[in-house]
Amino acid sequence: MSTPPTSLPLTAQGGINRAHLTLIALLVILAGVYFRFHTLASIGLWSDELFTVAAALDVGSGHSWLSYTSKVIPELTMEDSFLTWKAADNTPPLFELLLIVWSKVFGESDFALRSLPAVLGSLAPLAFYFGLRRPLGNWPALLGAICFCVAPAAVTYSQEVRAYILTMLLSTVAVTLLVKRVLAEYSASEAERAALPSFWLDVVVYILLAYSHYTGLFTYGLLSAVYFFLVIIPKKRYAHFFQLLLIPLAIAPWFALSWKAFRFTSKGGLAWTKYGGSDILGMMVPKTIDFFLTGAGPLLLAVWLLACIAALCGRDANGHWFLSSASIRKRLAEKKALLAILFIVVIALQFCYSVYNAFHAGMWHPRYFAASMPILLASFALLFSAIQPGKAIVAVVTVVLVGFSLLGLKQYYSQHPQSGEQYKEAAAYVSRIAEPDQLVLLGWRANAAFYNHYLKQYPPSNGQAYTLRPVSSPQDTADFCKSIQAEGKQVILVQHGSMQYAEQLASCAALASAQRKDFRGINVVTYRTAAGKNAP
Repeated sequence: MSTPPTSLPLTAQGGINRAHLTLIALLVILAGVYFRFHTLASIGLWSDELFTVAAALDVGSGHSWLSYTSKVIPELTMEDSFLTWKAADNTPPLFELLLIVWSKVFGESDFALRSLPAVLGSLAPLAFYFGLRRPLGNWPALLGAICFCVAPAAVTYSQEVRAYILTMLLSTVAVTLLVKRVLAEYSASEAERAALPSFWLDVVVYILLAYSHYTGLFTYGLLSAVYFFLVIIPKKRYAHFFQLLLIPLAIAPWFALSWKAFRFTSKGGLAWTKYGGSDILGMMVPKTIDFFLTGAGPLLLAVWLLACIAALCGRDANGHWFLSSASIRKRLAEKKALLAILFIVVIALQFCYSVYNAFHAGMWHPRYFAASMPILLASFALLFSAIQPGKAIVAVVTVVLVGFSLLGLKQYYSQHPQSGEQYKEAAAYVSRIAEPDQLVLLGWRANAAFYNHYLKQYPPSNGQAYTLRPVSSPQDTADFCKSIQAEGKQVILVQHGSMQYAEQLASCAALASAQRKDFRGINVVTYRTAAGKNAP
């Protein structure tokens, strides 16, 4: 069954012309820009961000950034190249490549670095609105974009120097292209099909999505499956199938480089904890739903179900709503409600993949659903467009989503200043206390680049350079203790709060603890050497 274009009827129905709706959309998107830049540099970079920044800007001194050694994260050192760090992380390097270019133009301050994800996050609602207003109508696209602008997860990851917001943006572009193509293929309008861009654009977007994060590759597979069953098979677009096969070929070189890290991680090499079956319903499901709407996950499910039922309803001659097998078949044949339901299936399969990853790798976090946010909002926009007229239901759903999102943002901004480790403050403190003949011990080699990022920004006040020595194991601290020769030398240990190097050095007779300063998540301990007192 074919369906006519929907944008003109919905626009006329709303009583507001297209130009006015676009102006409203731009004003809302500007508000979203404000949310993403608000308090952007109120705290320093934390561990996950510093891994990204260190890999892009700080590691591999004296080496080509393309030089490569197969390693896993615990084996990394500051001397390893960019490519070695990224392959060990098992996350594709697209975001870091953008960050390298961005930093060359805007600098390496915390604000400059975080402004890249803030800009990417600001573009996502823009791409959502302009990508969906033609196939769905201006009003549904606008309401979806409003929800996108204030979604707490979309704002949160727009303020972190990590790849998740790039994945969210590229997923937005991918899902809007998918909606356009599916609805155009079933439309009676030849003009709509003729207006579609080349399918090579979809291929490029999917390749970029796959190179943004490993969850992007899985998202490509799921969205391609939707396109396969709705368009490629029914409409005989077989050439598109072979074009989609280029994405795995394009990402294959990266899998080859990161294979060691992939096997190490998938076997629990970096496991946070051991998950059990009770964690699925007790922790994973609630946190996943909460990711999409902070503090009101069950309500989110309820309003989506309400919108879905309304989209499947028919209207009789008197304008009364009714739900029947005939109305359901008719609405599903129009493809909007069907696409909306399939997008929820996509998210459910993404959740299943996250459970599989948790049980095998021992790692699970709701941020893995960054690619799912635009898919959920596209599902709502499709339902909004399918509900005819149903403006009251659409308005209620939007108000609920926006209202609870704003409450979530309020909570985020109140808690944000107290989050993350204080690497920056610890480095500033080390700079003030450092003596000319100091030695700085950095806890765990793979973390050494994190500390060094801010130590470079806060050099010793006496103008001399730091002497740095990473330590990773009890053997490293024992070897350091035995190597002490000079007496009265200042030794400064910088470690993450979860590490035990200070406790290990407490048994070193050649070191006398002078003072300790604790920051959020970071400890700085100062010692004096006493030559000749090494333990046998």
